[in-house]
Amino acid sequence: MEILQTISVPCIATAVYVIVAVLKYTTDNNEKFKRFLPLISLVLGAICGVVCYHFFPQIEVFDSIAMAIVQGAVSGLTATGFDQIFRQLAKNQT
Repeated sequence: MEILQTISVPCIATAVYVIVAVLKYTTDNNEKFKRFLPLISLVLGAICGVVCYHFFPQIEVFDSIAMAIVQGAVSGLTATGFDQIFRQLAKNQT
């Protein structure tokens, strides 16, 4: 079960990244919506952390529900950070 401990945070970040990308696409890159992306990522990550805590209790990374919420939220914000890294690198290439 060590593999679940290793990949839990990157999996949450990837899931949040994909969900936010789909939301951006469905809202046609609305500027008002884009302002709330970090908050949406934080909430989605926290929800994913709670889901992982309840459905995968063998993952020992999440010791309590509070820890699952915090680590999920941080993973969600990581997804936003990666998105911004890719955008800035693409901007510098042009």
